[in-house]
Amino acid sequence: MSNNLSKLNTWELIEELKTRGYNTELVFSIYDVEARLEIINMDREEHEHIVLDKDDKFEILRESFNPENLWRRILEEIDDKILDDYDDESYFKGVEE
Repeated sequence: MSNNLSKLNTWELIEELKTRGYNTELVFSIYDVEARLEIINMDREEHEHIVLDKDDKFEILRESFNPENLWRRILEEIDDKILDDYDDESYFKGVEE
């Protein structure tokens, strides 16, 4: 794939990032906000449906993703996974198979 990622459409970009080893399962877009809004509105009377414009939806995405908090939580999860599943003699450096 080209080194110029700006020429790729969204799905091509996601596929290119996957081939480069990035986890792309956590890519969110305005469509995710729309889907969640639809679910929320399903449990409301029609006259109580929340209606958001495109700017509102982008603002929700922006506010929902505090990079500092997300990074901290993900790194903590990685640490926990390593320690919970691999802090065992069979994974220690000096152990022969």
